[in-house]
Amino acid sequence: MQTVLLGQRNGWVVHIDGSMNALYSTYFGGSAIDGVLGIAADAAADAYIAGVTFSSDMPTTPNGFQDVTSSASADPQAGLGSAEYAMPPLANREGYMAGLSSDGTRLLYSTYLGGYYTSPRDYNPLTMANALAVSPDGSIYTVGSTEAASFPVTDHGLRTGMGGHADGFLVRFNVQNLFITTETFLPEARYGGSYSYQLAASGGAPPYTWALVGFALPDGLSLDSNGLISGTTRPPRSNRTAISSP
Repeated sequence: MQTVLLGQRNGWVVHIDGSMNALYSTYFGGSAIDGVLGIAADAAADAYIAGVTFSSDMPTTPNGFQDVTSSASADPQAGLGSAEYAMPPLANREGYMAGLSSDGTRLLYSTYLGGYYTSPRDYNPLTMANALAVSPDGSIYTVGSTEAASFPVTDHGLRTGMGGHADGFLVRFNVQNLFITTETFLPEARYGGSYSYQLAASGGAPPYTWALVGFALPDGLSLDSNGLISGTTRPPRSNRTAISSP
């Protein structure tokens, strides 16, 4: 799938048969620093890997849970490589999970796992995915650690907020044919302006019911059950400042 080294360091995967013959060997990563820290395989010999990345252009799939780095905040920043990646002063190290076909030539699925904000916001958001397992029903469990207060947790998880400076995480992936077809970056919302955007999906069993899970919209916007984001944006209260003299 990747025959050359990209960036300073990449992860790698080698598939060896029972006679110790290499069936395939591939790098895996982007244009910065990456590593593979865990691997598991299913009955079809598809491989699932977990690791850590500093690359903003790590290979992902459009149906990925986080198909772009969490440090990218606008469309022009996506996919521009490490030169546009937010390294100083807050280097963003993210985990990831990916699936490779049994012959090593195709990326079945790939997603970042991370967040960019910390609380308090005075240290680097570091996330690592370091182990995974494939269950008999096809579910893939990925575990690791994170210091990101904006790690994408779900509302029905055991804990929806950080318990300390750093927490462990557990993410379960299920194989499905329902996909969000809306672009990752939505149209820009300007303060004080009206906003309206319809989310879209395909597959599964329509009609769809939409809800916010583990995320928050900007102040003034809301999402209805039909997938329409609308409202009038306003600056968050945290942006209001007070000036005092000595």
